[in-house]
Amino acid sequence: LTQRQVRALIDKLYKEWPGSDYDLLRHNCCHFSDALAVALGVGHIPSWVTSLAGVGAMLRSGIRLTAEGVGAAPQAVVFGVQAVP
Repeated sequence: LTQRQVRALIDKLYKEWPGSDYDLLRHNCCHFSDALAVALGVGHIPSWVTSLAGVGAMLRSGIRLTAEGVGAAPQAVVFGVQAVP
């Protein structure tokens, strides 16, 4: 790529990756680096770079689902709603 093409790519990624969208586990600097590498035509970065963030994201989702499930249990008892197996 030429210097001008790289600059255009950086400008494009700058718009696609605003700081307000940053998420420590799902949309972080490792994910940006992967998007940049792909856009530069060198392929994905090694999966081990983003795997730790992926594990953290799965754990966070599991904790959230568990908390929502526990929170719904008292309503099921009060309103006589049976859980779906």
